[in-house]
Amino acid sequence: MARDGEAILTLGWRMPSSLSDLPNHRGAFQEFNGSYWQGSQKVYDQLYPRFFYYSFIISACSLFEYQIKKICVLVKEEHNVPLEWDDMDYGSISTKAKRYLRLAGVTLKDDPPTIILPPPDFIPTEVQDESRIVVSVLWRAIGNYFMIRNCWVHYNGLINSARNSEKIKKYAFEKGIISDDSDNPELVINEKFAREICNTMHQFFDKLHSAYYSTPLPD
Repeated sequence: MARDGEAILTLGWRMPSSLSDLPNHRGAFQEFNGSYWQGSQKVYDQLYPRFFYYSFIISACSLFEYQIKKICVLVKEEHNVPLEWDDMDYGSISTKAKRYLRLAGVTLKDDPPTIILPPPDFIPTEVQDESRIVVSVLWRAIGNYFMIRNCWVHYNGLINSARNSEKIKKYAFEKGIISDDSDNPELVINEKFAREICNTMHQFFDKLHSAYYSTPLPD
């Protein structure tokens, strides 16, 4: 965008010294009989999506942080912002980015509202438009994604162990990303939520792109 043109999942693997060190090592060399491999497939179906989606949200948040910091470096150089990113030593990534862009005068703008002229009086009336992009909604959503990311990274997705557990629990329930265990609820990321993250971040950077290039440089 210049005008001038974290998480490693440790599985605890070690190399076995012999076949006897492998659990059920004889079973691993069985013929492809239905009962044995069907059981293995069930384990695969349960674990693989879990690892994939949790890795996804960690990667998505890391990429967002990397890109927003890089953009703020450009903003600092071009708009003479008197602060470094690291000077803002409190707040979430989204809070810091919002403050930094505001200091530079880079303002993300909402989509214009949808207006109709209903008869008989034909008075301009704003109507609800679910496709309309509102910047405050984007900022709030991104902050929530980092909240979910932090719960997974620091607390293995166990909601009751996390800070702001009630807030996380409420949000996870609304998004359908919470387990059925009421005593010890856990985050359960799914494809729908992952797609939402992609869509929201895409909309955010589209808005930031427009705001960046429409903000005049200082004299």
